[in-house]
Amino acid sequence: MTLPFPTPEDRITATLAFNEGVEAMRQGDDATAIAHWQRAAGIDESMAPALHNLVVYHEEQKQFDKVAALYDKLLRIDPFHPRSLVRQAAAYRRTQRIEQAIANYERAIRVHPWYRHWYEELADLYDTRGQRGIATTLRQRASKLDHDEAEMACDDGVRCIKKGNLPLAAACFEAVLDELPGHLEARIHLSECLFETGSPDEALHHLAIALEQAPETPAIVRYHRARFYYHLQRYDEARTELRIALELEPSYGRAEYLLALVELSSLPPDKPEVSSPPAAAAKRGTSDHTSASPVAVNGGDSWEDIATTLLQDAIARAHTQGENPRFALLIEPNVALAPIAMRLLELVKRLKIVGDSAGIEPVYVVESETRPGEGVAGVIREGWLGSDLIPDLRGLSWSNVTSGLPLDHMFNSAIGASSRGFDLMLVLSTGRARGDQSSLARITRSARVGHIAHVAPSGYPSDVTARLMTITPAFTDIAF
Repeated sequence: MTLPFPTPEDRITATLAFNEGVEAMRQGDDATAIAHWQRAAGIDESMAPALHNLVVYHEEQKQFDKVAALYDKLLRIDPFHPRSLVRQAAAYRRTQRIEQAIANYERAIRVHPWYRHWYEELADLYDTRGQRGIATTLRQRASKLDHDEAEMACDDGVRCIKKGNLPLAAACFEAVLDELPGHLEARIHLSECLFETGSPDEALHHLAIALEQAPETPAIVRYHRARFYYHLQRYDEARTELRIALELEPSYGRAEYLLALVELSSLPPDKPEVSSPPAAAAKRGTSDHTSASPVAVNGGDSWEDIATTLLQDAIARAHTQGENPRFALLIEPNVALAPIAMRLLELVKRLKIVGDSAGIEPVYVVESETRPGEGVAGVIREGWLGSDLIPDLRGLSWSNVTSGLPLDHMFNSAIGASSRGFDLMLVLSTGRARGDQSSLARITRSARVGHIAHVAPSGYPSDVTARLMTITPAFTDIAF
């Protein structure tokens, strides 16, 4: 059965439901939190964080049949996740499903054969079934495994990735591989660190080594190679790897999802509509310095249609002037904005702006975070939108600022990164971000900003609109 591919609207709805569940749990309302997470997982079956939270809740309630069923859904997304396999095995064991528990442990060991406790737990299960010989053999194998330091180094590497320290993470994984060259998890993590730090060829080389050393689980390696090819826009190679992975493991949900993204990304880009800026502005309700107030976009066009039109017009204007268009996305630090931010990035990618071979420059993304790792960037990187199932931020220039008035610092960071300014700046906020109007005007005068669009929820009284509309030749208020 194919894992359903969620529409962007479904993903936004599911993510907002997930976030509402997190807030309800923080307030001690377990029942409401569970209802939100169930709704999120029902809308988007790839919403792994919602499934994980439901697992934790039902484990605390000792409802192990429900735990095992939830792990079925998680393993449908990633059938090679060893810790999910082992935790489902524990649930099977609690419900006396010994055969299924054994099968899970054996599969987990094929993926990750270095963790001696799993051999010991599998031996206990064979003892329960009366197969003493197999149990003894497993315990003997466990006694020969003494790789605690390597496992700790691998865990340290994962923590370094989460903190954004990729060089130190790479050093941790290299230390693991010095002791255990066949350690698949460390090899894949090392390849990811190399890819993220600008060494795609070296990253692919490590995956080629992994493919030679992982005869039991080649589909995992094929999937990760496809991820790299996808981000390099080598779509034919990505497609080939994913089809092989799905032949080897037909229920590999992540591979199915990524293949759908590959097919979508390899479609011809939309052709920009060339129209004069004044005509386009009038149609969209764009204001300029002479307007008394901005005209919010509504009517028949969706906010995505409006954003796409703005991007297309900016591309056309820049090309008319013989320049490559430049774009910036400024994001207020609010996790509820993460799905909208991702949708804007998807629109940008659909127009072939990110990494385009025609020379269109990368989108500059800046977010003002109250605390590092807790803003939209942290949400996306930590997988609240489905881990690496969605197009991530590779190919984009990303910056974070952590103090002062969010609007001021976001504009400072963006303008400072561009000597000639931006053709279009998209400001994504809840409508409540703070900023000093005179400071914003001074910042934008230091470099050309052709058009500013403020993207915010409908119905919010927006101080942001009042501050932005007078500092740019063209301004559009977009309500989502």
